[in-house]
Amino acid sequence: MRRRWFQALVAAVVIAYPAAGFYPYHWDPPKLASNSLEALPEGGLRFAGPDPGMARSDRPPQWMAGAMEANAFALDLSLRTASLDQRGPARIFTVSRDAGLRNLTLGQDRGDLVVRIRTPKHSLNGTPEYRVPEVFEPGRWLDIRVALEAGMLRIEIGGEARLEDGLPAAALRGWDRTYHLALGNELTGNRPWFGDIRRALVRAGDEAIDYAEPGRLEVPARIFYIQDQPILTLFEHLRLHDAVINLFGFVPLGLLLGLWVRGRGVGFALGGTAVAFAASLAIELTQFGIPFRHPSVSDLVLNTLGGALGILLAQWSGWTRLGPGARRAGSG
Repeated sequence: MRRRWFQALVAAVVIAYPAAGFYPYHWDPPKLASNSLEALPEGGLRFAGPDPGMARSDRPPQWMAGAMEANAFALDLSLRTASLDQRGPARIFTVSRDAGLRNLTLGQDRGDLVVRIRTPKHSLNGTPEYRVPEVFEPGRWLDIRVALEAGMLRIEIGGEARLEDGLPAAALRGWDRTYHLALGNELTGNRPWFGDIRRALVRAGDEAIDYAEPGRLEVPARIFYIQDQPILTLFEHLRLHDAVINLFGFVPLGLLLGLWVRGRGVGFALGGTAVAFAASLAIELTQFGIPFRHPSVSDLVLNTLGGALGILLAQWSGWTRLGPGARRAGSG
């Protein structure tokens, strides 16, 4: 009877982990799409849709070094959106690595302009973000200027200042010089924006580059993208609440595995830890295709440590080993 209860408990736990890991149960598999980017007849770029488009630099922009040294830059955009039903925010201009790490991003969230910038008062994702409400209107050309000068970030729409904020000295020194630049999408292809850009002029130091000019950026023929990319940097975005859940959430599985292998030696204990690792890896990999779930190496490490902790607790406890091969009362 004891073994049956144990087997039922193992089955319940095995079902519970993917049930929690795969929520909200909507599968959005990786996609390979044709690049929707077109050239505007009058000059500039059109991200026409319905497939995502992208134009990107083949190397990190050289002007970043001058901007970081002078703590100053200016970005002038002339654009028009194709729709207000864009969110994420949808990336118009970005210097970043993926959906979670950036130096600077301008995006559209429905009618609002969103600006994210990495500084000492912001996260590595540029949050908290700056938001200028009710900027976009389908079919209407907009002139947007974002400039950092004399320690002041200033956002102008049509020549009118809409937002100003003071930034710390050397605000840009923390920028990552390895990030590339892209128009119309995130570098990972999963935050597309649809509309037209006829000017994307960056001024930094002695450089002035209009990335909307023909030949400035490379245009991949196809874009492979996943709904949400994993953050591969270990513990870079770790929050205490998430860390506790990921660590202790796998302890019950570790306890069950520990009871299964209790008394069989170090090799079996390591095998149980490998099972916890494999279970976590399967959940993380599956989350590549689930919207609003974020695969993470940090989660994988914490889940495995939690499983190992459970195994150790079972090994150190006085509980009787359960599962196949467990001795029955009175046997000998």
